[in-house]
Amino acid sequence: IQGTDNLLKFAEASAKASKAFELPAGDLAENMGKIANLYKIPISNIEQLGDVINYLDDNAQSKGSDIIDVLQRMGGVADKLNYKKAAALGSTFLSLGAQSDVAATASIAMVRELSIATMQGKRFQAGMETLGLSSEKMEKRMSNDAMGTIISVLERINKLKPEAQMRVTTQLFGKEYGKDAAKLANNLTELHKQLKLVNDEKAKGSMQRESDIDA
Repeated sequence: IQGTDNLLKFAEASAKASKAFELPAGDLAENMGKIANLYKIPISNIEQLGDVINYLDDNAQSKGSDIIDVLQRMGGVADKLNYKKAAALGSTFLSLGAQSDVAATASIAMVRELSIATMQGKRFQAGMETLGLSSEKMEKRMSNDAMGTIISVLERINKLKPEAQMRVTTQLFGKEYGKDAAKLANNLTELHKQLKLVNDEKAKGSMQRESDIDA
């Protein structure tokens, strides 16, 4: 972190976040710094990151500390999902009852498997055929709009009969995450809600408002 202004902004944002998420200031500052680095968030915008996490913490069935853990674990797909979309996807899994490690790995699996659709085997291609999707088009769409593409796949899965949903999600995302993907497909309203939360104007300044109340 270069420059006095950035140091002061980072320290202040970390202090507010520490109070909001009830986490040790030193650990939280380190984690916020890691997330900012992974998702290429300028230090001048570090408070926006805290605001988004805090707003999800306040308005969804997920804890700020778990969202922070998920964002760090999802750093490998930061080129596909910005921090707001990654937070919304991970927080949705958390809200549906997943632990933070599962929320992160399930999210990563969805991004990863769809991003290399043309390289996948017969099982995956069979799932794509059931959904009426093209692997070539899927890869292109994932490079331009990963979240929108994932939602479109989940919408198609949601329209299948219950007995077919698990089969297709397992074909696409493997036995380990098929169940989680099927659950998400049947709770798309929750994902849409959380995507709306991270882009809500009311999210801005949420940590400052809590800090003012506390003061």
